[in-house]
Order: sequence, then C-alpha cells, then structure tokens
Amino acid sequence: RTVQRTVSVKTLRLLSHLVTRMWNHSRVLIGLFFIFTVGFASPSINEDPTTKNLLSVMDKLREAFAIMKQTPIDLPIIVVVGSQSTGKSSVLENIAGQSFLPSGSGVVTKCPIEIRMHSIQHGQNAYGMFLNDESPTNEKKYYDFSEVKEKLTIDMKRNIGHENEFSQRSIFVDIFSPDVVDLTLIDLPGAIRSVNQLDKTSIASIKTMIENKIKPENVIILAVSAANSDLANSDAMALSQEVDPLGYRTLAVLTKLDLMDSGTDAYGIMTGQDKSAPKLKLGYVGVVNRGQEAIRNKQTMLETRQKEATYFSEHAAYSSIASTMGTAYLVSKCSELLLQNIKEELPKIETKLTKLINDKENELLKFPYISKKTNRGHYQRITREFQTNFNGMLDGSYYGFGNSLDNSYELQGGAKIASLFGKNFEKSIEKNASHEIFDKISDITIMVQNLQGVSGGLFLPNHVFHTIVIKMVNELEAPCLELAQKTLAEMHLIQYESIDQISLLNTFPHVKTDLKNKIDNILENQYKECLKNLKILIKLHKSRISYETFNEMKDMDKFRSKDIDDLIGIASEYFKLVKYQIIDMAPKYVQLLLIDESKELVQALIDSITDDQLNTLMVPPLDIQTKRHTIQTVLDKLRDAQELLSSVRL
Repeated sequence: RTVQRTVSVKTLRLLSHLVTRMWNHSRVLIGLFFIFTVGFASPSINEDPTTKNLLSVMDKLREAFAIMKQTPIDLPIIVVVGSQSTGKSSVLENIAGQSFLPSGSGVVTKCPIEIRMHSIQHGQNAYGMFLNDESPTNEKKYYDFSEVKEKLTIDMKRNIGHENEFSQRSIFVDIFSPDVVDLTLIDLPGAIRSVNQLDKTSIASIKTMIENKIKPENVIILAVSAANSDLANSDAMALSQEVDPLGYRTLAVLTKLDLMDSGTDAYGIMTGQDKSAPKLKLGYVGVVNRGQEAIRNKQTMLETRQKEATYFSEHAAYSSIASTMGTAYLVSKCSELLLQNIKEELPKIETKLTKLINDKENELLKFPYISKKTNRGHYQRITREFQTNFNGMLDGSYYGFGNSLDNSYELQGGAKIASLFGKNFEKSIEKNASHEIFDKISDITIMVQNLQGVSGGLFLPNHVFHTIVIKMVNELEAPCLELAQKTLAEMHLIQYESIDQISLLNTFPHVKTDLKNKIDNILENQYKECLKNLKILIKLHKSRISYETFNEMKDMDKFRSKDIDDLIGIASEYFKLVKYQIIDMAPKYVQLLLIDESKELVQALIDSITDDQLNTLMVPPLDIQTKRHTIQTVLDKLRDAQELLSSVRL
C-alpha cells in the first residue's frame, strides 16, 4: 500500500505538471490559431464577394471624391485618431502586416493617408500600389515596402508644399497581401497639445482636420491611446468624445500594455469594470506593438503577432479575455463594424449616387469628346443653336436673356426693336422736328431779303420756299440716325445673349470669341451702310421739292404772295408729307440693312468656314481639356461603384 501510495503521489504530481505545461502551451496554440484563422486572411471575411464589392464601392467613391476635392456623400469609414507616441502608426502597420508608413521625429503624417487593404491568394507575395495616383507609374507594384514608405513621404511633401503646413488632400495607398482582410482605414496626423512642438496655427489645423473627418455620424472612430498613460489625458478620447459624447461609434485601442507599471493592468478598462474609463458601446481592444529593439532586430509582423498572442494568453490578467485582445481580434472587429455600417447606409448612398452620376453626366455634356473628326459636327451644333437663339429672339419664338420670364414686364429682343420702329420713333420725330424752325418772323424776312438780292421783288421766289423746307427736313436726320444706333445696340445685345446661351461654347472659347468678333464686324459694317442710306433718304427729300404735290391745293396764288405766314403754312403742310414718308421708310431701311442683311451675312459666314479654320478654332484650352478629363475620370469611378453596388445581394 505504501508503494502504491508513493506511486500514486508521484503519478499525480507528474500528471499535474503535464497538465500545467499542456495548459500553458494550449493557450499559446489557441492564440496562434486565432491569428491564422481570424487575423490573417480569414476565408469567412476575405472570400465573401459581398464584402469585397461593398468595400470596393466605398473605395471607388472616395477616389472620385478625392478628385472632385469635395465629399458630396458622407461614406462609412474607420478613421484612426491618436496623439504622437501612442503607437498609432505601429497599430496600422500591424494591421497591414507591413512596415510602410513614414517615420521620424516630430509630426510625420501631415495629410490623411487612406490605407486600403486587399486580400489575395495564399502563396502570393505582398505588394503595395498607388492606384489613385494619376502619374504614369500608378500601375507599378512595390514589393519592397521601404519604397512604399519613400513614395508616401514624397507624395506628402508634394501635398503640403512647405515643411510645417498640413493638407486636407488624401493620399491613397493600396496594400495587397494574403495576410490581410479587405479593410480600409484613414490615418490622420497625430493630435498635438504642446506649442513647443508646433505653432498654434498648425495645432489648430490638425485639430480641425481630425474633427472634420470624424464628425459624420457614419464614421467609426478608432481612438488609439497608450495604456501606460492616464486615459483622462488621451487626445484621442477627448477628440472622439467631442463628436461622439455617448460613445456609440468609438472603438478604443490601448497600446503599450506591456509597458505598464509592475502590478498594474488594464483589465478593468477592457471589461468595463473600471467606472472611471469612458463608456464605449464598441468597447476597448488591447494590442502589443513592436518595440524599438524589435524593430532594430527586424522582427517580422508575423513574429510580432505571435509574440502578441503569447503575451495575452500567458498574462495573468488578460488570459481569460485573450480571445478579445490583440491585433487579430482588432482586425476582425473593424471589418465587422465597417461592413455593418456600410450595409446600414447603403440605401441612402445608392440614392445619392444615382443623382450624383446624373449631375456629372450633365456636366460632361458641356465638355464633349473632341477630335478633328468631331470638330465639324460640334461647330454645326453651335451655329444651329446660335441661329435658333438669334432668330428666335428676333421673331419671338425663343425667349432668350437667361431663358427666363423673370423680366417679362420689359420689352426685349425683337419686341424691343419693334417698339423702336413704332411709336418711339414717331415721338422722336415729333420731338426733334419742330415746326418752329425760326424763332422770329423777322428772321425769315431777313432771309427772304437776302435771297432776293439787290433787285428785290414783288413775289417770294421758289428757292425761298425750298430753303425753308430743307431746314425743316434737316431736323429729321438725327431721329433716323438715332433709330439705327438704338437698333444696333439691341442687335448686339441679342447677339451676345444668343451666344452666351450656348453651353458648348464653354468648351470652345476660341470659337466663342471668333463668333462674337465676326458678328460684331458684320453688325458694325451694316450699321455704317444703314447710316449711309438713311442720310441718302433725307438727302432725297432735300434734293427736289415735289411741287406737284400742291396742284390740288386751293389758292395757289399764295406761292406768289409776299405773306411770310402763308409761306410757312404751305411749307409746314409739305413737311408733314415728308415726315410721314420718313416715319414709314426709315424703319424699313434699318430692318433691311441692319437686321435682314446681317442675318444673311452671318449665315454666309457660318457656311464659309473651312476645315483648317475649324481645326484651329476648335482646340480647347488646356484647362478645359483637364476639366473634361477630370469629370470623365470621376464619372467612370462613380459608374464602377454603381455597377458593383448593383451586384451586391444583402
């Protein structure tokens, strides 16, 4: 029995020792198993086409918005926030499985960096790309991630311009690896409080940038804080609580758990038992990053993950919650939250996307595709639209002037010209052509005596009557010339409005300028011709007096009378006949020469343009070509997103 008892005790001790060792090893194995099944390329996450398509939709939209330099739709995203020295960059590199972010002293990240991770098949080598880069090398694959870091540094300097400036413009980097899940995160500059590190303006710029990025309600905030510092002093927590005071969309990440003072831990914060810690619906996740020594020793990310898993599984405080700790769990949690957020926002995004595509399609119509083969067609479209506008504004079939009836109480276009030809011209004639040509009878008497000369006479000579009539007719010239001038002004206005209504001319400003200049020349030349003919019309009425007009008049002896009053009365009667003829004929001259013939000359001008002239005129300026390319690029990305969206089955 004693021997049996001794064997039993030894056996029990041996078994106890074996069980203890097996338990310790099993915790390590469980942690490693979790890394490979969840953290690195979990099939349930990475191979789901719905997940890939949804994330691709968001990526395409953000690419489009970056080109547009505006955000017309608030998209679900995870934004990483943290102050300097909290290990924010290390967390991101652990998630991506690569060391690729710029490093150095002071504030290194000076603009948003959008990190887009794409899972690829096992066995393939990881590489980085800059797919949203418009440079010719945007298809280049960077298998050496030190080159990715170098390019990020160069792009960031180009973005900010000066050393201490910050830019709102994002840089996009794509990480393709078998060791990642499909996930997109935005890294922001580290929050700073100390004015010793940066000037107040820069500190305020960083704070504003962070607030703008995390303010939308559909943004998940990944708030990174160091566990070996008081959470009450955490910049990340302070910033997140400003926009998410109830903690509904903040996921806190605690780094440097392995650097906490001996005998202390963050178990209470992780489990919610520490009542002093901010309450977060999404909770807290602890991670252990590479230290400086590990970086110097070139410890790989896989080794870092393994050591992290070992740390949590063997730590007295964390072993019971090891399955909800570490980078692998953080990745899984982020992917799950982002996907859920996207699905909730999808109906609103789809509606807004449809409208945005429609708006961009309409905008692109103003900047059509251009080549020598299309020049003639574009020009014909422009001239047809001009003629429709120009002729329509004259005859009333098209209401131009902004195509609005807001000013319908004012006469415009052809109606305005018609009013000039009608009562307005008649009033102008009456006003200018006063019958009171001479102020005093004595003036006419002196004139008659001068015309009779030294011989004198009993009767008034014909040329006295002629002179009086000429003086009266002279008064008709100014209103006629004024009518032509006012009509010219209105024709210019109609011309400019007709051209300005043609949206296609925004793409071809040279054509617009050429068209305006040439039509201006036509109108000015026709105006000169019109003035010339109006003067001839007046001259005709002065060159010969139609005495036959008076044959039917009674008491023709008044022509031989010396009564000055009788003479003026007869002259006034004759002047009335001339005046009515001018009121009738002057608008006809203006109509013919300044309107009808101008239209014909414009048509002839349009028809006579050669292909060589067109190819010279139809070259859009560089900025117009750039605008078209930008709109087309944005539209392509929006359409790609819409196509991916249509394939999603939730």
